[in-house]
Amino acid sequence: MAKSKSYIPKALIVDDNYNFREGYREYLTYQTDLDIVGEAQDGFEAIKKINKLKPDIVFMDISMPKMDGLTAAHLIKKKFPEIKIVIVTIHEKYIFKGIVDSLPVDGFINKSAISHELPKMLKKLDKYSNTIVE
Repeated sequence: MAKSKSYIPKALIVDDNYNFREGYREYLTYQTDLDIVGEAQDGFEAIKKINKLKPDIVFMDISMPKMDGLTAAHLIKKKFPEIKIVIVTIHEKYIFKGIVDSLPVDGFINKSAISHELPKMLKKLDKYSNTIVE
């Protein structure tokens, strides 16, 4: 079932750094039309929250305690293939290129270039192409 143009996609932010989550939540709130439905501090917590919050897109860090983002991405896509997953990390893509390219993730953003890369990433994700605030 296609979603109407007025539908606002729900997003979950997953990162073990509290300050980053807070800043990223604020950035997404003011720079996109995404509805930030929650936050998680690791992959394990993210999976539990996904079952309850049903986000459309998950912004996930790689390096986290309990369960890293790469493992969580694999498990999420296996159970919820419709959820878009965007890796957001301090690591450069080339470091994880082989791993990330083999995972069922929908994008990769470097934390140091969020303001530049996020609008392009959202446009790349077709069903979220109208989420940028003009």
